[in-house]
Amino acid sequence: MLLKKITTIIILSTSLFASFDLAQLYLTNGIKSVENELTKQFQNRIFWDEYLKNKDISTGYYETIKYSLTCKPDLKNIVVHKHEKHEKTKVFESEVLTGKINGAKSVDGDLKTPIGAYQLIDKITPPDQFYGPLALITNYPNNLDKINNKTGDGIWIHGLPFTGNRDPFTKGCIAIENDNLKKLDKTINFEESVLIIGDIDQTKVNRHSIAKVLAELYTWKNTWQNGDFDRYLSYYSKKFKKLDGSDFGKFASYKKSIFAKNEEKNIQIKDINIIPYPNTENKTMFKIEFFQAYTTKTYRSAAKKELYVELNDGKMEILFES
Repeated sequence: MLLKKITTIIILSTSLFASFDLAQLYLTNGIKSVENELTKQFQNRIFWDEYLKNKDISTGYYETIKYSLTCKPDLKNIVVHKHEKHEKTKVFESEVLTGKINGAKSVDGDLKTPIGAYQLIDKITPPDQFYGPLALITNYPNNLDKINNKTGDGIWIHGLPFTGNRDPFTKGCIAIENDNLKKLDKTINFEESVLIIGDIDQTKVNRHSIAKVLAELYTWKNTWQNGDFDRYLSYYSKKFKKLDGSDFGKFASYKKSIFAKNEEKNIQIKDINIIPYPNTENKTMFKIEFFQAYTTKTYRSAAKKELYVELNDGKMEILFES
């Protein structure tokens, strides 16, 4: 088990800190010294820049998500990539129909397609032939939509009427010709997929922005683990909100009381996905998903976590967390 752990840590290293140096560090000071060194490296943007140098992360950084579906409503098309070891392969493409009105959906009945990143949460046989042979259900409104008071629901990827008669637009859904929809269904596992709607290029997703998010994510985690309250809080946007309506001030007060307990804690994160988040404000935004294990003497949790963040002058600012 120890050998496996050492091997894993060495594999994670890059030319910034050679595996031989890590081995020497282990032989001299033990495994904890290697973990400490890697902890420092993971907070370094240059480390991640080097790690990502020959990897294709132009549609996101995915450790567990297998398929990204990118829909550009203005181009009326959808493209699907399969992701394996930070390389992507285009496996599907189709023309689509989208909302009648341009722009990001914000209220029920506005006839707009949402802009952002969404989960596919179910697959159904539609109750009406108008929607074709099947439908993939999205989680619109997602948590970011909810704190921004966006309304509406029932945003699907669905087919066309079996009769063939319909308008060349939808009420906000994404509609695909039925044979292509069946091909899409056979191509992907919806439970391992993400749907990105909007101009992905606008988010400025590239090696450097993903590297910055990764470094900031690990730094945020370590300021939390080390009890550095002021630095930890600096990672939260003044626009931060929770689903219960709590704003940044209430969140800060609550967290200050938790930090005041000065409990020793251990926080581990893994299975990281960094998803570009298109938006109408031309901000560099991402949805970050990961599995988090949190342990103190009095409390323990292990669950999937999500952050919606903005990169602002190179600084990660958290807008929402679950």
